[in-house]
Amino acid sequence: MTGLLIIAHAPLASALREAALHAFPEAAQSLAVYDVLPSADPELALAEAGSRLQALAVPETLVLTDVFGATPCNVARQLAERPGVRVAAG
Repeated sequence: MTGLLIIAHAPLASALREAALHAFPEAAQSLAVYDVLPSADPELALAEAGSRLQALAVPETLVLTDVFGATPCNVARQLAERPGVRVAAG
């Protein structure tokens, strides 16, 4: 099974998770989110997002992020260097 990790500016990631689970409640096990706060340190954000990615425990994960070039996207791009991780921004 493929996992889905949403990394976005707070509170967008959590809101998108709630919307997705409203329509697809069975996807809860393969869906993780990370809300990046405006004051977030990029290195700590990367560590936290990496923990959420590892918690999914799936071989392949699609990471969705919001604004290209912003902190959430930069974190997602760094996660994409890991095997089995792909990113879509926008």
